Amino acid sequence: MPLFLVRGAHVARDIPAIVEQVARENSGLSVEVARHVGDWPELIELAVSRTREAMARCGAVAAHTALLLIAHGSRCETALDETRRFSQALASRLGIERAITAFAAIGEPHLDRVLPSIERLPVQYIAVYPHFLFPGRRVDTVRRMTETWRRVLSDRQWCIAEPAGPALELAAAVARAAS
Repeated sequence: MPLFLVRGAHVARDIPAIVEQVARENSGLSVEVARHVGDWPELIELAVSRTREAMARCGAVAAHTALLLIAHGSRCETALDETRRFSQALASRLGIERAITAFAAIGEPHLDRVLPSIERLPVQYIAVYPHFLFPGRRVDTVRRMTETWRRVLSDRQWCIAEPAGPALELAAAVARAAS
């Protein structure tokens, strides 16, 4: 089971190739690659919950809020499109009309180039969702960048959500999928 948010190169090529090799080297072993977690319904529910919590802490109202989803990114355009669709789905579920997707490592628009887009938005609140499975270096980068933007665009409230995990809901979804 690939614990990846998008079907990039690792999920599409690397993991299946390794699984196929293991199956060849171990005759009689039946191995199957499960779906990656990024398109699980539980993941969008968790993202909705995390972002609503952040918005509630800021007093944000959906009609006056833009969503900024920040993900790792990929060299695979279909993976970037998958992330953009997730961003739009999350915004829709939250009742937010404006969504911007940015990438922290690979892909366009890159995280450090979206401030002008955000600056032009006629909103009071920016809900930031770090689209990562767990905290770490990239989530720390998102937080630092958001703090910088908060100083530059001080007329906006910045509502920073937590990433998907660690969360009991995520662990339960993985356990269900593995069984």
